[in-house]
Amino acid sequence: MRIEVLEILDVERREVRFRSELGEAWGVWQGDGLPGEGQFDVEVDIPEAVTTWLAVEEEIGMLKGGRYRRRVVTLCGTVKTVGEDFVTSVRVGRDIVLVEISKETVLPQPGTSIMFDTPEIQLYPYQL
Repeated sequence: MRIEVLEILDVERREVRFRSELGEAWGVWQGDGLPGEGQFDVEVDIPEAVTTWLAVEEEIGMLKGGRYRRRVVTLCGTVKTVGEDFVTSVRVGRDIVLVEISKETVLPQPGTSIMFDTPEIQLYPYQL
């Protein structure tokens, strides 16, 4: 995912506020050192299992989060695959995000557009 880092929210926790074509949110930077402001290609990781999700009428490709920690980040996308290990690939805009769905939750079916919240996303920068 291509993001633009807007500001460092917390140096110690490595939290950054960013925007992409899908919206604005915050995440935990996992690269070497902290980024400066600017554009970066990142892989988005959801470190905790998703315990609830909501089917939506149409996939709108959304990434939205509050400016401060302890606010959730909301993602919306279309389920592409569901693995036996509960790992689900979700297309969010042009990108695929792997999400572990909690074992206590009904698994979404491929082709279903879903919206879900997560308390944190992690951002892993890479070079193209």
